[in-house]
Amino acid sequence: MLPTLLGLILFATGLFLLFRRSIEAMVAFCFACTLLGGGAAAVLPALGGASIPPAYLGLAFAILRIFLPGERRGRLVQDSLGANLFLLAFASYGVVSAFILPRLFAGDINVVPLKPVGLRGMFGTTPLVFTSQNITASLSLIATALYAVVTYVACRQPRGAIVIVKAATIVAFVHVYLGVSASLLAGTPYSLFIDFFRNGSYYQYNQGIGGFARITGVWPEPSAYANFGFFWFVFSCECWLRDVMPRRTGCAAFLMGLVLVVSTSSTAYAGLAAYLALFMVRMILFPNSLKFSKAAMLMATALAMVIGVCVLILFHPSLAKTLGDILYALTIEKGDSLSGQQRAFWAKQGVDAFFASKGLGIGVGSFRSSSLITAVLGSTGIIGSATLILFLLHVFKPGRMSTYVSRSNPVEDVGAAAGWTVIMSLFPLGVSWPTADPGYVFGIFCGVALALRAAPARVRSNRGLAPPAGRPIAFEAAT
Repeated sequence: MLPTLLGLILFATGLFLLFRRSIEAMVAFCFACTLLGGGAAAVLPALGGASIPPAYLGLAFAILRIFLPGERRGRLVQDSLGANLFLLAFASYGVVSAFILPRLFAGDINVVPLKPVGLRGMFGTTPLVFTSQNITASLSLIATALYAVVTYVACRQPRGAIVIVKAATIVAFVHVYLGVSASLLAGTPYSLFIDFFRNGSYYQYNQGIGGFARITGVWPEPSAYANFGFFWFVFSCECWLRDVMPRRTGCAAFLMGLVLVVSTSSTAYAGLAAYLALFMVRMILFPNSLKFSKAAMLMATALAMVIGVCVLILFHPSLAKTLGDILYALTIEKGDSLSGQQRAFWAKQGVDAFFASKGLGIGVGSFRSSSLITAVLGSTGIIGSATLILFLLHVFKPGRMSTYVSRSNPVEDVGAAAGWTVIMSLFPLGVSWPTADPGYVFGIFCGVALALRAAPARVRSNRGLAPPAGRPIAFEAAT
């Protein structure tokens, strides 16, 4: 294992936090590490030069922080393991499948591997074999489950909910800044600063469309940037709707949403369209879930966007046409493009693998998909799909009224916001995700949702969460 300079800096930071700060602060450090999606804390030459993402280094420190001598968090860890039982079962079966099933069905099916090196053409395939990608994908799946466990423990601390919301909004602000600044200053010396954080062994794309640099920030590609940002957008928006730190979360949601709109990523547009559709359904079924002041602000924002589009068309028609052509190419024409056809071909592999393996799957990391749904189906079969569905139902809790309407409990509201984030993430993950591992950010919000919606009285009644009389319930009183 070869550490990178970025990894050494993060290691020193984590070592300081390990002995000088709380578990909540350590999880906030993990949040910061997740921002560096195109970076590498270390490189593993033995696994074909695979990178260890900074988020995994943060996870290691968080686990160490939980089990420091004298912390006495054994019972809380047991509660977390129980709450995340279905996710742990999904990860366990995924790991077993990664080592056994590619060997069991070796040569029975042709696939596009996760690292399609040396393949001929955009639709080239190779016979199924066990590779190092099965190992790295299974390790990623373990990390996702551990992130859910660790975040659960952090959220059950007295100030866990406050720290989580603050850290989440900071992540959103920084993600917006990195994306916009890297795009606007592309080709300038500032790019050297951005490239310092894009030191992973992944192929780093610097794409443009219609004369505009696509937004990637410090991530390898635009879809990865948009997918990550969508998590924090939904969480911030849901917290704002429930009056949880409304100024902070509202600003984060607005800026993150605006960047997703201009990101030129079909992944972002799929997620935003799905969220808007389900949001409208929620408002129809549960009209009391949206306060009049929130509805007025949303309508004013929508009206301002319409006016802005009209002004652009009137005074800059050529620019408006260019932007319209870009949007058309990334949405309506996407399915007919070579990129869209390739993604459809990759996604279909999961269905083919499911039937070829008689419903067992061919193992996590055995092929590249472009949809989490077909990746899970083809990699883990019936067993993995069933456990993941059960876990999603456990996280979202569709039978609880607090899922749709705020009960004026800020801790529970944060948990409900996290639950919506997990469910809504399935839409962008469903159109652009390569493996059966939903990712560590998915695990983070699963842990938040499960911990805060089952928080004990000592966490729910924390005095720092109680607002002054006559003010909306929010966390501002604790800042």
